[in-house]
Amino acid sequence: MRGFRTLLPPEFPSAGAIALDGRSAVLAMLAAWGSVLVFSLAPTLRSLRISARIPSSSGRGSAGRGSDGGRLRSTFVVGEVALAATLLAITILVARSLSAIRGLDTGFTVEQVVAFDLSLPENRYPDDDALGQAAARLAIALDETPGIEAGGVGVGLPGRNWRSASYRLPDEATDEGGGESLRVAIRYASPGYLRTLGVKAARGRSFTAADDDASTPVVLVNRRFAERLWPGLNPLGRTLVVSGRSVEVVGVVPNLLEFGPFGLFDMAYLPLAQWPSRQLSVVAHVPGGPNSARTLAQTVVARVDPTLAPHSVARMEDVLLLPADKTVAMGKVMSVLSGVALILALVGVFGSMTYSVSQRVPEIGVRMALGAAPARIQAMVLTDAARLFGTGLAIGTVLAVLAARGVTAFLFGVRASDPSTFVGSGILLLVVGLGAAWIPARRASTVDPARSLRSDG
Repeated sequence: MRGFRTLLPPEFPSAGAIALDGRSAVLAMLAAWGSVLVFSLAPTLRSLRISARIPSSSGRGSAGRGSDGGRLRSTFVVGEVALAATLLAITILVARSLSAIRGLDTGFTVEQVVAFDLSLPENRYPDDDALGQAAARLAIALDETPGIEAGGVGVGLPGRNWRSASYRLPDEATDEGGGESLRVAIRYASPGYLRTLGVKAARGRSFTAADDDASTPVVLVNRRFAERLWPGLNPLGRTLVVSGRSVEVVGVVPNLLEFGPFGLFDMAYLPLAQWPSRQLSVVAHVPGGPNSARTLAQTVVARVDPTLAPHSVARMEDVLLLPADKTVAMGKVMSVLSGVALILALVGVFGSMTYSVSQRVPEIGVRMALGAAPARIQAMVLTDAARLFGTGLAIGTVLAVLAARGVTAFLFGVRASDPSTFVGSGILLLVVGLGAAWIPARRASTVDPARSLRSDG
């Protein structure tokens, strides 16, 4: 259970509540015992039928390819291969999605950047002045802490959390309730916060230290938001009403993937000094890597208030992947399931081919006595294995195409019906399967014709 919980992201609902209780243990035991009874029933019934027949000289070969037992084994192997093919194809689709997500350019600088959150208690920071002073001291502590090359303070992190605010243009009337009805995603940030994450103004300027609570309220907007509000016009210097306050647009930033790979939204960025907050997020460029991140976070916070403790310390690369946490979790789970299914399929093929070769020793001896080359015998066994794998792959591919439609929500940058995925997974599975059949094929080619004919007699 501990291992399974590691496959799920920390934000996954009820991830910590997954545990093994008495009911699930009993159900697992009943399922295991039931499987033993069901799968031992078929050979038991077959043995009873055989014992009722008159023995014949062909009795030893009755467990071969054409017998009931041989067909039953082949059916099981085909089913195992079909299951492995289905799960492997889905796993490759999800893995390709993860690769596309990790390679996506979000517009942020995240290399060697760590982040953490901090909550300011109301009893120690009762008003906006106290909150603003704490954020300012935190920014100074980031600049003065050895090991931190750059840092800043904001509210929320790209990929992890965000806020929204009502807005309107100054010449637009408010709705009947007296407030703006339209909303825009917002991010409160200090100049160092934007600088550390590589956010630069494409037009106008970014925030500066002069944008404090005593200066004119300002705002940065992303290109998407600016083009929607003022199409074909210069947005710089224009006024926007956000949460009832008039703010001046001083800069336009590029369209950043604040919410991961699954959507681009209108964004407004407000200076933290003019919009104090009790919940803060800190970003820091740490050239030494993330190993010292927690220690540095504690050092920075202790400089501001030793009674506070940072939480949710993480690398920004991981934070930006949080919107795709379902895809990440699905990829891990599917990797485990497909791995187990692949092992079962390989064991099934190996066991089936080994047993088949043991039952066909007299036939193989006759073939070799009549001049069949060892390579021909190997090819014969591998052909039987390829026939089983081919049938299983055909069924598994059809099932995979149908199952892929159910995981569309987890995919990014790859189509659920991508043919190269199904062809690639089929070839991979076939090569691995023939590798598993190679050992019994090689054993078959080393049969001594004289000994096999004597034992048959």
